[in-house]
Amino acid sequence: SDPARVTGSTLIAVYVALAVGCALCILTRGLLLATVAYKAATLLFHKMHLAIFRSPMSFFDSTPSGRILNRVILFFVPVAGMCIWFQQYYLPSAREMARLVGVCKGPVIQNFSETISGSTTIRSFDQQGRFKNTNLKLNDDFSRPKFHAMAAMEWLCIRIAGVAVTYGLTLNGLQAWVVWTLTNLENKIISVERIFQYSSIPTEPPLVIESNRPDDQWPSHGELEIHHLQVRYAPHMPLVLRGLTCTFEGGKKT
Repeated sequence: SDPARVTGSTLIAVYVALAVGCALCILTRGLLLATVAYKAATLLFHKMHLAIFRSPMSFFDSTPSGRILNRVILFFVPVAGMCIWFQQYYLPSAREMARLVGVCKGPVIQNFSETISGSTTIRSFDQQGRFKNTNLKLNDDFSRPKFHAMAAMEWLCIRIAGVAVTYGLTLNGLQAWVVWTLTNLENKIISVERIFQYSSIPTEPPLVIESNRPDDQWPSHGELEIHHLQVRYAPHMPLVLRGLTCTFEGGKKT
């Protein structure tokens, strides 16, 4: 009835259009990067190749072959320094954004699980619209840090690829891949960090305390005695039971 309401088919069409557009942009970027890298590498090596092979014999007499080959290896040193600098500049922000993505993903999963388990009640009270809007809002909250995390990763890829194109070396492409892989691994390791956080939660006392273990014949009769019981909901909260002492005799319910 509402003319401004967005239907499900419209949302699907928009997402499909965005996916196709992203795929075309990535394809275009890959083609341009490959073309520029190929042109730069061909130009640099062709120029060096002609200069070396057309140099006079005196050049080879006075220049060791290892020094000629070392011209290529020397490019690796500044490139390595630049890649390491890019990595260290990128990691602090990317690490925090990865943590934020993990925090924002929890409400999405929880809301989805609760919606599935309570679908009958939701339909009974005609609350589908409210839960749908809540789900969309949670997905938007999750997509924001996810988008920025992916944008930061693309920033790193563009910088590293630019260095590789500038020097036009296949070795730099491998180095860029190594830097990207290590950086992405450190972002993914945030999941392990979150698991360790829950692995170090304080636990309850042990199930069996040897110094306070009852006899093998316990209980010999159904009587329960409580002496000076103190209970609180959390270590930092006040006591709700302050020294309760009572006896429940056997054979009685109250």
